[in-house]
Amino acid sequence: MEHYVSMLSFDEKMACVALLHKTRPRYLAGKVCPTGGRIEDGETALQACVREHQEECGVVTAPEDWLLYTRIAAPTFTMDCFYCLSPEVVLARTTTDEVVQIFEVASVIADACAHPEKYCPDFVALLGLVSQHKQTGRVALIHYEEDAAVELG
Repeated sequence: MEHYVSMLSFDEKMACVALLHKTRPRYLAGKVCPTGGRIEDGETALQACVREHQEECGVVTAPEDWLLYTRIAAPTFTMDCFYCLSPEVVLARTTTDEVVQIFEVASVIADACAHPEKYCPDFVALLGLVSQHKQTGRVALIHYEEDAAVELG
């Protein structure tokens, strides 16, 4: 069983979000996605958030900056989805071969609704689940009976 994290980093008003233009894995190549990756051996999900976000965006965060809003479970993997609210999001920059871009949330939602093929699966739903968590404090649990026909990693 593989364990992953996915992170959405917003400014304090949730008006802007840092996202990646993915180059890998193959099924996400060319799509706009949250930051994230595999949790390494001996690492907690929160430690993975801090590491992955710094590696992919160049922004240092602390474990307590991240809030769990969704857990996705499938037969061969789990993914813990976190978000943070920070003025530092505007400092996000490209640090790997995956380009980082700061998007206005309202514009990216409209674009993702009009062109869902440009975004990772369930992108708009994930943004909605962040909003739900912010209002209720509840963590959504999503269970997939089968893995998508994709390569994870």
